[in-house]
Amino acid sequence: MKPKIKYMFDYDCYPLWSIDDATIKQFGFNITDLRGLDLSDSTIKMIEYCCEMFDGQLNPIYPGFPSFWSGRMYAFFQYSIKHLLEKINKDIQEFYEIENHEVQRFNEEINIERIDIELKNFLSNPAQFAIKNGISFNSEKELKNEIQNSFNEWNKKEFKYYTI
Repeated sequence: MKPKIKYMFDYDCYPLWSIDDATIKQFGFNITDLRGLDLSDSTIKMIEYCCEMFDGQLNPIYPGFPSFWSGRMYAFFQYSIKHLLEKINKDIQEFYEIENHEVQRFNEEINIERIDIELKNFLSNPAQFAIKNGISFNSEKELKNEIQNSFNEWNKKEFKYYTI
């Protein structure tokens, strides 16, 4: 029986997790020694790339606010993590059994237009969202400026993901 590894994204972690005692003993729970798994350099780069994208999903102003991800970004991430799992399996499936715990995210139907409309609505009036969800803030103007500046920074970063 091959050692088991779970494929699952979580914030500030690599998406590979030990499941069985032997793998836990060798790598710990969250596997950070990617070279120890004999993953290729291109797969390791793809893991780092996908982790960076995933971590960027959280709103940097307040995690309870909606993500700045566009609908296109959600679709791009979904495609990227599917491709990443294929690369991981190609590299190490001979030695490890990989359990995909991202099935829901893989199969999620992404409504790009709806996501973009919801993001636009949030950006146009973040104070309304904050009030509705019990999130405190100093002033509407200050909140809107902070959200807009942060969104502009994210928007540049998102564009770079498509052009790498």
